[in-house]
Amino acid sequence: MSLYFCLLLLSCSVWCVFATDDFHLRLDRSSAKMSSSVTRELPSPSFEPLIYMIVDIYLAETDISASEDLPRYLQEVFYEEDGIVEALVRADNLPKISSIPSVEYIDFPRAITLTADAEKDVFLKRIDLAEKEASSKMSTNLQKEMPSPAFSSLFYLVVDIYLKENHISKAGQLEPYATEITYNENGIIEAKVRADRLSHIVQTPFVSYVDFPLLQNREKEIDLGGTVSEAVNCTTDLMGIRPFRDENFTGKGVTVALLDGQFYYDGETVKELPEDFVLISNSSYTKHEVHGTACAELIADVAPDVKLYLVDVGRTEFDFINSIENLMKVEPHIGVVSCSVDFHFGPFGGGDNLCKQVQNMTSKGTAWVNAAGNEAQCHWEGTFVDPDRNDLNNFSQDDESINITLEKGDPVTLWLSWGDDWLRASQDYDLRLDYPHGDYSVSDNPQKGYRGHKPIETISLFAPENGVYQIKIKKYDPAAKDVKFNLFTTHDLDEYRVPNSSIGVLASCEDVITVGAIDVSTLEIEPYSSRGPTEDGRLKPDVVAPDNVTTSSYYSRKFNGTSASAPYVAGCLALAMQMFDGENRSDVKNLLTENAVDLGPSGPDNTYGYGLINLKNLMEVWQRK
Repeated sequence: MSLYFCLLLLSCSVWCVFATDDFHLRLDRSSAKMSSSVTRELPSPSFEPLIYMIVDIYLAETDISASEDLPRYLQEVFYEEDGIVEALVRADNLPKISSIPSVEYIDFPRAITLTADAEKDVFLKRIDLAEKEASSKMSTNLQKEMPSPAFSSLFYLVVDIYLKENHISKAGQLEPYATEITYNENGIIEAKVRADRLSHIVQTPFVSYVDFPLLQNREKEIDLGGTVSEAVNCTTDLMGIRPFRDENFTGKGVTVALLDGQFYYDGETVKELPEDFVLISNSSYTKHEVHGTACAELIADVAPDVKLYLVDVGRTEFDFINSIENLMKVEPHIGVVSCSVDFHFGPFGGGDNLCKQVQNMTSKGTAWVNAAGNEAQCHWEGTFVDPDRNDLNNFSQDDESINITLEKGDPVTLWLSWGDDWLRASQDYDLRLDYPHGDYSVSDNPQKGYRGHKPIETISLFAPENGVYQIKIKKYDPAAKDVKFNLFTTHDLDEYRVPNSSIGVLASCEDVITVGAIDVSTLEIEPYSSRGPTEDGRLKPDVVAPDNVTTSSYYSRKFNGTSASAPYVAGCLALAMQMFDGENRSDVKNLLTENAVDLGPSGPDNTYGYGLINLKNLMEVWQRK
C-alpha cells in the first residue's frame, strides 16, 4: 500500500468504502450486524490487538440499556444515550460485540466536515513525499494495515517509533502526534497514534523507522504579528464597523463560542486573539492545524473585546453534541455561536439530533451563525429515474453517470444520501465509482430497516490513475421507492452540477443564521459558496460576508471559503448585542438581516440571501432611540 493511505483528507466523512478487488463481491447483508464499511476496514488478525476503532453501537430498542457484556469490550465511551453507544474499541473485540444479542448494528460515526477549502492544501501537500521514502520508513505490515483516508481520524494504532541514533534527545517533539506514550527509552518510542497523524511522524527527519510492536505469543481466546483582515480595514469598511468603533463598541460583555477544531497558536498568533479567551479541548495541535485559530482571528478583528470560547468539537456527530453540552455546563449564557463545520449526511431540513442541539441553544437567546459550505460545484440533487429499468439512475435521458476528472493520487470522497428513515432506512441503494480503465469501487451499506441502517453510501479513496471517472447510483432492491438524492463530492463535478440546496445539515437548521461567501475584492459570490433553499423550501443563506482574506494563521496564503465568512457575521452580532443590550436577541438578528446590503438579483435569494452583512444602518437605528 502506498504512503497515500497515511494521509488525511479532513473534509472526508465516514461510512466510506476503499477500493479493493473484491468490491463486486457483495456481502449477504440480510443478517450482517456490522456495516460493510466497518467489515472492510477490519485489520488482519495478527494486528487486531494493536488497532483501535471508534464506532457507533446500536442496541435493540427492547434492550435499550447496555448489555452486561458490552462495557468490558469498550476502551473509552464518548456517548451513551437512547440505545446508541459511541466508543473506542479494540479491533479484535468487534466480533465479540457483534455477537451480543442486544447489539443490533455497528457502524462508523457520522463525521464533521470542515468547510474551508484552504484546509485541504495543508494536508494534500504531504502527497509530495515520494513513495520510495515512505516504504523505507514504514514497515510493509504497517502500510498494509492503514485505514482508508476517510476513516483515518477514527483509527488508533499502537506503533514503535525508532529515532536516528544521533537524535534521541528529540523524542519529545513527537509528543503532539501521540495519544498515549507507553514506552520512551533509548530512542525507541511505543505509542498509540491516531492513523491520520502517522504521516507527520514518517516525514519527521529524525525518525528512522515505524513498525508494529512485537507481540507476545498467546493462546487464542475462546470467548496554522499584527494582521488585520481586509474586510474590517478602515479604508474599505465593507461591513459598516467604523461607526461602532467610533462609539467604542468592541463586543465587551458579550460571550462568543467558536465551534471548530485545529486551534494551534504560538506566541505571535495569540496576539491576534481576544485577551479573554478559553480553549476547551482534549486535543493537541501541530503548527499546520490552524483552521479554528484563523476563524478566531476574524472574530477578534470585528469584536476584539468579546469573551471567546474556543471549543474543539471533535470529529463525529456525538463529539459535536457532547461538546455543546459540556460548553453549556461551563458557560450557560452564550451570546453568539460561530460554527464553520458541518455534515454532508442528514435530513437537510432540520429535526435531527444536530438541529435539536442548535434549537436548545437558540431557545435560550443564543444567536447561532453557521458557514453555508463550499459545495456548490460539487453537488448533485435529483430523484431516481430509470426509463430503461436496468436499476441505474439516469442523470439525463441517455446518461447513467456523472463524470468527474481526477489525477492519480487525488484523495476523493463521494457522499450519497436520500430521503428515508434516518435510523431505520429501508430503501436500498448503492453508490459506484467506475475508473477510467475498467476497475471500480462501490459502497453497498445495507438498508433493511434495522436500527442503525442509514440512507447513506460513501466511497473514499486515493485515485489510482489519471482520467475521467464515472459516478453511478444503483437501486439494489427493485422494490425500493424512487427517492430523492443528495450527492456531494470533494472535487468539482464535470457535469450535472446542482448548486441549489448544496448547504450542509447545520446550515439547514431553522434557527441558524447561514452565511455564504463573497470575494472581499469583487463582492461577487464565490462560485463554490453553497446555495439554498433547504429541503423544506426555506431561504438560505441568510446573509453573505467576505472571504479570501488575510490572517496571521494562514499567513502564507488567503483564508478562503464560508469558514472565513461566518466569523465576521458572528463578530458583527456581538457588536450589535453590546449596542442593544437588554433587547430581545431575536430582534437583533432580524435587524441584521433586514439591514444587509442587497447584492445580486433584487431582493432576497438563495445565492446571496438578504445580502452583505452591514452594521451602518443599525448604528442609525440605535442613534434614533
